[in-house]
Formats: sequence, structure tokens, C-alpha cells
Amino acid sequence: MSANDSLNSINNALTTYKGSLSQAWTAYEVQYFIQAIDKEKREIGSICSDISDLYSTIQKAYQDIRDEEEERARQLALKVK
Repeated sequence: MSANDSLNSINNALTTYKGSLSQAWTAYEVQYFIQAIDKEKREIGSICSDISDLYSTIQKAYQDIRDEEEERARQLALKVK
């Protein structure tokens, strides 16, 4: 399970908890819990986005390095012939 999967799982659990809390508890203070949950969900969403961006950057760098190495190998093979 990736970090993003784990964070998405936590986000889903918070959504479920928020729904249960809203249904089971009608006190005035519940709004503060809901706001705190929403804030944490936004933060987790932002972290997931950052992780996805970083993953894409790493994949691109890996592909660029691999392409450069393959090109060097082709150039070397041409020189050997």
C-alpha cells in the first residue's frame, strides 16, 4: 500500500466518522469537530496532491536518466564498430 493509498484510506475514515458524528450528536459543539475534520481532510488532500506531483517528477527524472544512458550506450556501440 502506497503512502497515497494510506492517506486516502484515512481521509475516507474521517468522512465516515464525520457522518456518524453528525447523525449521532446534535450538540452545538459538533460544528467545531466537523470543522476540524474538514480542515484535516483538506490537509490530507493537499499532501496527497504533493505526493502525486513528487511521484510524477521522480518518474520523469528516472525516464530521462534511462533515456540518456540508452543513448550513451548507442553512441558507444557506434564507436566500437
